[in-house]
Amino acid sequence: MSNYNYANYGIALKHQILDEISSARIAHSKWVRKAQHLVANLPVNKEMIPVDFTECTFGKWLYEYGPKYKKNFHLCDIINEIEYQHAELHDTYLKIYKIYFLDTKRSWIMNVLTLSQKEISNAEQKKAKIYLSELEKTSKTLLKMLDHFEKILAVQANETIAALI
Repeated sequence: MSNYNYANYGIALKHQILDEISSARIAHSKWVRKAQHLVANLPVNKEMIPVDFTECTFGKWLYEYGPKYKKNFHLCDIINEIEYQHAELHDTYLKIYKIYFLDTKRSWIMNVLTLSQKEISNAEQKKAKIYLSELEKTSKTLLKMLDHFEKILAVQANETIAALI
């Protein structure tokens, strides 16, 4: 491939990557909103908010493309930090999930099979709101890291971007 074609490929690839980041950001924001709806006592199916950080749409993007981006010295640290923040976010959500969906009065199998929320006490609601505040703070940090990642990508030479994939 000539240098001209390689650079053009890099330009197209950079736009594609930035579009994928935008889609991942939107998916992440939707996931956070679903957690907010849950804590606001709006009906939410537990399957709509994946607990596993590799199963949400953002996580699928991150763990599919992140290893490729880590090949670039300039991107490795930021991807590691995004992965860390993303795992922290899901750890915090797990605390909320347990409040709303794990019922010690139900058997393990019933907890797995039941999609609906359990009745929670005022104390549990208060605790869920505290966890949600932590989740939102981590989400803001994650989005700032994603913005930083985009800025780093934007200044990379097109040829460098093309070499990532």
